[in-house]
Amino acid sequence: MYVAGIAKARAQKDVLALKPSVEHSDERLFVPGESEPIILHAHTFERYLVERIRDEAHRFALGAHRKSRAKRTLSSELLSVPGIGKKRALVLLKHFGSVKKIKEASPSDIAQVIHISEEKAQAILELLT
Repeated sequence: MYVAGIAKARAQKDVLALKPSVEHSDERLFVPGESEPIILHAHTFERYLVERIRDEAHRFALGAHRKSRAKRTLSSELLSVPGIGKKRALVLLKHFGSVKKIKEASPSDIAQVIHISEEKAQAILELLT
């Protein structure tokens, strides 16, 4: 596998004024085994391509993080209900897809999915809402 590091362009600081100037630095691409980075100048196809790759990787990482955080939060909400352990919570989440959809389900649907009485399913729904 080939790995490269990208240093995002930053505004050049005016040393005397201690504030960023309008001029931006070039992006730098760091490649393993090379002591100097590859300079990617503004308004070039190469820089545009690397920026798109970096932005897509960042978007993908944020999406994965949000998804894992949402699963932790949602499953903990289910686990706080008496009578629902890890297995039942997992079965419910797999079947309905989200806690919101579980809350919208009928007691009979929930009862069928996790093999409990409709009365217990109704009690679970009341605790979730």
